[in-house]
Amino acid sequence: MRKIKKVLFVLSIYKPNMGGVETSVESYCREYNKRGIETVILTKKFPENLPSYDMYDNTKVFRISKPDTDDEYRNFLKQILAIPELKADIVHVVGVRRPLPLFALVLARKLHVPCLMTFVGGDVSEGPIWEEHKIDSINSIAQADGYSAYSESIVDDARRVANVSGLVPVIKTGLDLNKIQNIKPYNSHTPYIISARRLVYDKGLDILINAFADVSKQFPDLKLLIAGEGEEEKNLKDLAHALGLQNKIDFIGTIPLEELYSYMKGAIAHICPSRSEGGGNVNIEASACGCIPIGTNIGGISEYIKDKETGLLFEPENSSDLAKKIIKVLHNDGTNDKLIKNGLAFAQGFSIESQADKYIEIYQKLVLKDTFVPWSDLTKEFKNVIES
Repeated sequence: MRKIKKVLFVLSIYKPNMGGVETSVESYCREYNKRGIETVILTKKFPENLPSYDMYDNTKVFRISKPDTDDEYRNFLKQILAIPELKADIVHVVGVRRPLPLFALVLARKLHVPCLMTFVGGDVSEGPIWEEHKIDSINSIAQADGYSAYSESIVDDARRVANVSGLVPVIKTGLDLNKIQNIKPYNSHTPYIISARRLVYDKGLDILINAFADVSKQFPDLKLLIAGEGEEEKNLKDLAHALGLQNKIDFIGTIPLEELYSYMKGAIAHICPSRSEGGGNVNIEASACGCIPIGTNIGGISEYIKDKETGLLFEPENSSDLAKKIIKVLHNDGTNDKLIKNGLAFAQGFSIESQADKYIEIYQKLVLKDTFVPWSDLTKEFKNVIES
C-alpha cells in the first residue's frame, strides 16, 4: 500500500478568499499535519495583488497568475516545475476549473505520482466558465487516476458535463467539530439571521433580500447579516435601500472562519438561497453551530440539509416560499429544538477525522496510470516536458 508523506492540493482559489472549498481544504491540511502528513497548496492569484508565496499554519501556498495564451501556458508550466516544494506523493485537485486540472495532471506525471480529482459543484456546471478551454479540462479529467465528489448531485453533473465514467465516491466536506464546539456565540442585542455567501448572482442573495422584506413586516426588530464580498455587492445594497431595509441589513464583509461560527451560534437561522450549489458546506457548518439551515431545494443542498429533519428547504427562485420558511422558524411552532438537535447529530458524520480517513484510503489505493495522451500541439509539448 502506498505510503503518503506529503499531499499537494491544487485548487482554483485559496485563503484569504473564503468559501466552502477553501474552508474544507484548510481543515484537511490541519488534519493531515496532525497525522504527520505534510501539505502544500498550488492555486491561482486571485486577486492579482496577492503574493506569490504564503504560509498558513504549516502549509505553504504558491500562487501563479492564470494563463490564457499558449505562451502563458508554457510559462505557467515552467514556473510550477521550478518549485521543488510541489513535489509530493499525491496530487489532489479540488475543483476542476481550468487550467489547473491540466497542470496538475502534467505535474503528477512528471513526478510519477497519482492524480485525484475532486468535483465540488460549480466547477462542472455548464456555462461560460466551463466552456472556456473545456477541451483541456475534459481531456485532463479523463486521464486522472481517480475521482471523488462532494455530493451525488455533483457526480451526476460530472458524468453529464465532463463525460466522467467509472467509480466516483462521494466524500462530503470535513468539519473541525472540536474547533466549532469551543467557539462562543456572538452576543447580540437584537435577534438576527445570517447568510455567508460570495456576493455573486448564483448565490441568490437578491432572493433572500426580497424574502426578508416580507419577513420584516412581521418581525420589525429582526436583522439580517450578510457575510461575504463580491461583484454583486453594490446591486444588493441598492436593492436593500430600495426596499427600505438599509437599516435592517448589515453587510459585514469577509470575516475569519472563527468569527463566522460565532455569528452562526448566535443566529436564529442561516440562509443559503443559491441558484446553483453542489452541496453547500455552509449548511452543515450551520447545523454544527446549532443554527437552523434554510436552503434552496436545488443541486446537492438536500444532501446537506434534510428537509424538516435538520433544516428547511424552499423552492428555487421563490422568495415568498423562503419568507414562509424563515417565518416558520421565527414563530417556532415547537419544531426548532428538533431541527437543532437532529442537525447537531447529522453534523457528526462530517467530522474532518472521518472524511480524512476516506481520502487517505483512496490515496493509498489509487492505481497509477502514469501515461499522458496529448490532444493538441501544446499538450504534445507538455508530453515532451514530462518525458525529458
